[in-house]
Amino acid sequence: MKKALKIIALVLAILLIIWAVIAIFPLTKNYKLENGMRKDSDMPLLIAHGGGNREFPDNTLEAFYNAYSVDENVMMETDLSITKDGVVILSHDTTLDRKTNVTGSIINWNYSDLIEQEVDFGYTNPTNDDDQLNGEREHFKTDDGIEKYPTDVEYTKGITPRHEKVFLATTLEELITAFPENRINVELKQSGEIGLKALK
Repeated sequence: MKKALKIIALVLAILLIIWAVIAIFPLTKNYKLENGMRKDSDMPLLIAHGGGNREFPDNTLEAFYNAYSVDENVMMETDLSITKDGVVILSHDTTLDRKTNVTGSIINWNYSDLIEQEVDFGYTNPTNDDDQLNGEREHFKTDDGIEKYPTDVEYTKGITPRHEKVFLATTLEELITAFPENRINVELKQSGEIGLKALK
């Protein structure tokens, strides 16, 4: 029994010495490159999720202009899907059912038809208790119940709304062109062959 107590005491003493050594010497940094999540002022970046989906419909160019008006260094976070005619657009879902005034898979729609038919990405289609879409589309409203339109955005000088009432489909190219200096975090929503096509 005495031998077991001596072994336990020895192990505890060794652990205490190791802990003291670790506490005395500072840890080295665990990264060597610039932290991409910090601005030059060493403050964390403001990341606009979908462009700020509480203030304007997510993944619309208008939402990103609004986020830019809050902080010109904002990081843009968005989701991508590819259309039938090969255009990569911003959309959280792979269908149009939940966020627009039409239905169908994005891969079954041509981008040109989305624009020609003025499909509005400024809608919500709430879910019922079973997490199924209830089919009662509503125009986008903030948490305070205020309806928002493209004309409500504070655009940068020289930029005008693409449409007065409709939040048109936005392409990845439009986002990059509008904000060439901003970091953009993208998530590809489609998978398989369609997802690979979007990556190209």
